[in-house]
Amino acid sequence: MQQVNHGTIRQLSFYAILVFLGVFLFLKLDNFLPALLGSVTMYVLLDRPLYYLIDKKKWNRRLAVISLMLASFIIVLLPISLFIDVLFNKIDYAAQHSKEVVSGLKLFLSNIERDYHFTLISDHDIENTRIAFTQMLPKLLGATFNSLFTVVVMYFLLYFLLVNNREMEAWLYKNVPLRNENIKLVGGEVQKLVMSNALGIPITAILQGTIGALSY
Repeated sequence: MQQVNHGTIRQLSFYAILVFLGVFLFLKLDNFLPALLGSVTMYVLLDRPLYYLIDKKKWNRRLAVISLMLASFIIVLLPISLFIDVLFNKIDYAAQHSKEVVSGLKLFLSNIERDYHFTLISDHDIENTRIAFTQMLPKLLGATFNSLFTVVVMYFLLYFLLVNNREMEAWLYKNVPLRNENIKLVGGEVQKLVMSNALGIPITAILQGTIGALSY
């Protein structure tokens, strides 16, 4: 029977420990994954404008990065933040005046039931809905703070991705086990995928909202 090399055992044990640590970090740091994916998406969207400002307009790299990040925040995240703020204020008002909201809902339902002669929902179900909504409010607050934390981490990662983009690309060409033309092909496909999702989905949503508003 062939004796197993102790060096091979140590090497395999080291790889097993690395895999275990990688899985452990992946499971425990899953909250950072949205920030990482968001920073990569924003990097793909801002990569060409960054090269344009640096190579064509001769801007300072850090100034170009900060300008693009600020522009992306104003164009993309600021409207979403305003919408979430308005929505949260409405939810907070409804939670603080839940009795008035329930009374108005009961009056509305009673008018429907009187006109159409059927029971739509009972008072007990309405009260349970109010209690469930009140209990759900702290979760909404937690989700809001988690979203804010994700945005902060995303822009933190995005800054270093944009500032060190040339070094990162050179490292990828050197260490990724693919030919340079294959790396360019994969990068081009990823860029097309990101652009189609990052731009196509919001445009579709805006068109659907516009058509819906005009229809009603």
